[in-house]
Amino acid sequence: MDFADILLWWTAMFGLMSLGLPLETAIVKTGQINLYNKTKIIAGLCAVIIAAIVCPIYGALGAVIACFIGWLMATIIGLYMVRRFL
Repeated sequence: MDFADILLWWTAMFGLMSLGLPLETAIVKTGQINLYNKTKIIAGLCAVIIAAIVCPIYGALGAVIACFIGWLMATIIGLYMVRRFL
């Protein structure tokens, strides 16, 4: 996989990450930011562990995969936190 392909994957990843901004605003409005920050730390640590496993196999694409999994974990937990407001 060449640089242009990886760049497209990272572009898609950053696009997905920007979708989480309204969710984070809702979490701040509900007063749960400290709990959410702790869950983001856990999700980030999981992403680092996953990256250590998949990067040797998939290279730079493994980093995208690990970032996506960490983002997905934080987003699912965030949606759970504001579920009564949805």
